[in-house]
Amino acid sequence: MAKYRYQPIQKPLGYRIQELIQSLEVMRDSLGAVRLGKLHQLIPVYGQLRALLSEKRRGNRPLLLDVAKEVGCALAVHCMPPAGELPEELREDLLLHLSGFPITIEQELPGQSKISLEDLLDHRILIYNERSYPARDIITFFANKAGGAHYSPDLPKDFAELLSFRLSGHPVLVNALLQIADLTYKLGVRLLKSHSDSETHLLIFVPPQELTSEAYVFDSQYPDSPMRIFCRLDPQMRLAFGATGIQGASAIARINRLVDWSKPHHFTLSLTIDEALATRLEISMDGEDLTSVVAPYPIFVVNDPLHYSSFQNRSHEEENAGLSLGFVEMDGKNLPPKAQAQLLLHFEEKLLQDDLACVFFRRGQYGHAAPGTKDMQMTNSPLMWNVSKLMRNEYPAERGASPENGPPSDVNHSGT
Repeated sequence: MAKYRYQPIQKPLGYRIQELIQSLEVMRDSLGAVRLGKLHQLIPVYGQLRALLSEKRRGNRPLLLDVAKEVGCALAVHCMPPAGELPEELREDLLLHLSGFPITIEQELPGQSKISLEDLLDHRILIYNERSYPARDIITFFANKAGGAHYSPDLPKDFAELLSFRLSGHPVLVNALLQIADLTYKLGVRLLKSHSDSETHLLIFVPPQELTSEAYVFDSQYPDSPMRIFCRLDPQMRLAFGATGIQGASAIARINRLVDWSKPHHFTLSLTIDEALATRLEISMDGEDLTSVVAPYPIFVVNDPLHYSSFQNRSHEEENAGLSLGFVEMDGKNLPPKAQAQLLLHFEEKLLQDDLACVFFRRGQYGHAAPGTKDMQMTNSPLMWNVSKLMRNEYPAERGASPENGPPSDVNHSGT
């Protein structure tokens, strides 16, 4: 029998993002426990820091730096000058100099300089007994010699002596490493948020009708991944906004109040991951916050709609999971506050237009944009129509019917 030969393959980006999320969750829990005095939780911090920042064993690349490079996210910090940059009279007989701190994401002190996270690893933060140590060496020491990744029966003499120097009850090296760990965690969360947080603006008109099952306004599915974002109405005409993340975790926000569907509405659907890696889904209607739900876990969904297979007026699985719908416009992803405000005003101004054009869908009519394109291809001939006509119960004739106005077959003319 032939001996099995290990054949390494490159992990897909999606798999590495899942590993990054899990690593950050370990960091969050461990750092929180350390703050409560559970110092044994320092050990997972050491190991995760090496995996995220300084892992180079057998050609491996640190996880956070690897993912940041892959998605084009620049990670930068602000730090003080390196250790050893002192006046001549202070350098004489210097035993110990710990420098570079505070290290922060935003500049907080005039003496701080902006450097990349990768350059921080080579930043000289310690001089002891005339020997210099960059941040990378401190991380590697704690991971390899203090139980973070390996058990070691010995440790370097310098580090043994350094661990006897204490500040606020902790060895000064531990305090330094905790600051780097906290910074690394925040940068990891910032990376996730920059590629997942989103705000979608949707302007629709829903004619009176009876629904017997859930009907989808839009449904976007990321190919070969659990990632999905959707908006749908249930048979009680309650609108819901939901998402499934890269790890398969889901959450749904629902409007429970009655909605006056006799007029068009502007909905804002937002998804945000907070600093504790919880996810908030929110729905606003015509500028008023209506509902929100918080999931105590990160729901990472790529916020660029170009990556999705996107449907309007159907689900990804079911062609007839739609409704009669006047679809005016949909836009947005992760935008800065000023752009979000401008987009909000754009949609609010649309509501004031007397002659508001829309695409009128019936059940079984839908639009589809393949991944990589914004070009929405229409199926089964939905028509351009006018919202004001829909509000007057004037509908385009169905295929094969007379051109006279009247409610389509799946619309209840008497109301909801």
